[in-house]
Amino acid sequence: MAEESEDRNSGWSGASAGAALAASDPALREELREYLKRQSELALVQIEEARREDAVRHWGLRVRHISDVLKLGLELAFAFIVIAIAIGLGVVIWQAVHADGLVIDAINVPASLAEKGLSGQVVANKLLDRLTVMQSETDSSRAASTFVNDWTHDITVQIPDTGVSLGQVVRFLDNWLGHQTHLSGDLYQTPSGIALTLRIGAQPGATFDDKTGDIDAIVMTAAEAVFAQAQPYRYATYLEDRSRFAEAIAAHKAMVSSARAEDRAWANVGLAILAETRGDVAGARAFVRAGMTEKPDLPNFARILSDLGSMQSHDE
Repeated sequence: MAEESEDRNSGWSGASAGAALAASDPALREELREYLKRQSELALVQIEEARREDAVRHWGLRVRHISDVLKLGLELAFAFIVIAIAIGLGVVIWQAVHADGLVIDAINVPASLAEKGLSGQVVANKLLDRLTVMQSETDSSRAASTFVNDWTHDITVQIPDTGVSLGQVVRFLDNWLGHQTHLSGDLYQTPSGIALTLRIGAQPGATFDDKTGDIDAIVMTAAEAVFAQAQPYRYATYLEDRSRFAEAIAAHKAMVSSARAEDRAWANVGLAILAETRGDVAGARAFVRAGMTEKPDLPNFARILSDLGSMQSHDE
């Protein structure tokens, strides 16, 4: 403690001596003033440098913050794109699993007819239009199936490095996972007019001809045959709506021997309705009983029995 006190006293004594010396020596006093000035200038430069460094540091932090925000935005955008693709793929797969109905492929036509505007797609679209009209004009409680053409999903988005389009992928999934039936055919000229051969799935083709060369007439005939095969119950109802009762009865009776119990039940629904229309109560009840053995929970049978009861004044 004594040594520290002596050093402190010695320092104060030295400073006092220096101050006293400067006060007595003008040259030393000027040198000391110049020194203090340079020290002040150096301090100002250091302060300015510190301010610039602080500004640069704040700017760097701001840039880093913006970079982090942009990075987060890109990550969120990428995540959104991945989720959107996953949802889209899920929807496509779900639609493919539930895909059914009749898909109309482009019809093969000779070059001589294609040059007149009757290309394969034109003929297929005529057939599709006719089937769609028949479908919409048929008033039936049985749900309608679907009719589409083969280029409905012709999306021209190419998948990189694969050489395939998105439409081809969709069609592949529909064919692989779905239950669609394809309709193909050939339109050609004959010595007496034109003929159209249609094939549903792997079944043998059916040929329709027209001696007048009327494409609309031959498409109408072919569309009825396709409708009869693709949706036999609704086709029979279509015949009923046009008072073609004999043909409707024959169509329903053909369905009675179907391999599917649901089709057999609906056939008896149609026959019961036709019998009811003729006033044949006993026959209608017999068809109801036959149909209920195939599908007892079909509500149409209860409605028919209710109508038959009203006809016999059994309102209860």
